[in-house]
Amino acid sequence: MGKLWVATYGGLDVFDPKNKQVAKFPIASGQPGKLPPAIINVMFEDSKHRMWVGTEEGLFLFNRKSGSFAKFVSSVNQPLTLIGNNVKSLAEDYNGNIWIGTTSGLSMLKSDGMGFKNYNHIPENPSSLSNNIVQSIAVARNGMLWLGTEDGLNLFDTATGKVTAYKPDPRNSYSLRGTSVKCVYIDKQGIYWLGLYREGVNKFDTNLNLFNLIRSNVFDTHGLNAPVVTGFANKNQSSIYVATEGGVLSTFNRQTALFNRVNLNALGVKGPITLMTLFSSSAKNLYLGTFGHGLIVLDSTLTKARSFRKTTENSGLNSDEVFCVSQDTGGLIWVGTNGGGVNVMDASHKVVFRYTNRIHSAIDRKFPLNNYIRFIHQDRFGNVWIGSHGTGVAMINSTKT
Repeated sequence: MGKLWVATYGGLDVFDPKNKQVAKFPIASGQPGKLPPAIINVMFEDSKHRMWVGTEEGLFLFNRKSGSFAKFVSSVNQPLTLIGNNVKSLAEDYNGNIWIGTTSGLSMLKSDGMGFKNYNHIPENPSSLSNNIVQSIAVARNGMLWLGTEDGLNLFDTATGKVTAYKPDPRNSYSLRGTSVKCVYIDKQGIYWLGLYREGVNKFDTNLNLFNLIRSNVFDTHGLNAPVVTGFANKNQSSIYVATEGGVLSTFNRQTALFNRVNLNALGVKGPITLMTLFSSSAKNLYLGTFGHGLIVLDSTLTKARSFRKTTENSGLNSDEVFCVSQDTGGLIWVGTNGGGVNVMDASHKVVFRYTNRIHSAIDRKFPLNNYIRFIHQDRFGNVWIGSHGTGVAMINSTKT
């Protein structure tokens, strides 16, 4: 069973689900083998199960046997050292080399550990990095590195060290929409998703060699109706559900690129409503978490809707503000609320028990968080992880509930 690493302002905490113990590695200024009093930007576990920690004061490698940290920092007089101390991103290529993105450029630590090779922006060289601030790194199937920088997307050829830069082009409506690329994600279909600062999400398909940004258009009945998207959920191989600001639910067809809006009013849902989250269950029911209107459940054909509102009955929801929904391997639906904790429903949508910090009934179970829940996820070991607003994370073994 894997351990959970949590970066805090006071150092690192490592939670072991087996014994439910937390090992603490506090910061300590100037002490060898300890983390410095610096912000932890990123953590990464490589294929050799080594844990790397990137901070504002260098790169650290954790020694599991001794519980100490080896330090890698930049040194002007030593060219084989790290290019910069403010580490923003980490990745490993298919040859076992570790790539480190910093605010001073890009470094590679070879798999044999024999020093760093560094790359940075050279104004007179168009094949160099377009910017030294490397905020994200993703390794493509062909071995290329996709680097998110403060000045566009950089495709880095690890064999030659040359860069192809992608930047916004006002003459090309399919070009990158912003310059500050904060994160890069490659999905199972080989589609690249880029998160940009104040420019939303850009999707890149290598087969088409273009970015596809979907903008809102209130006059297009088959377009995105609002610029603020509040939730996604998978419908089938050809379509996804999309929730937008204003309480509009649509299905988006990947082949036609058209939106079809679901008329919730015709299904008996009284609006207007604010959609906070979407979740598609194993039974293909679609769960709509709302702010102030409880939980709405649509069947797979989108022809029937059921609403579940706050009630004083033990078998009902104890809050009308639903911020997240998930399902465990036993088929139970976990509903995270804003003030009511976690309501757990069976297949008939009856609340069978709750996790809350205030016990009011026989089905209530005490847990250490406040009742403002933002995230629920079950891992492959059967543990349900619950994230709160302001009081951290709790882990519950659903197989023992």
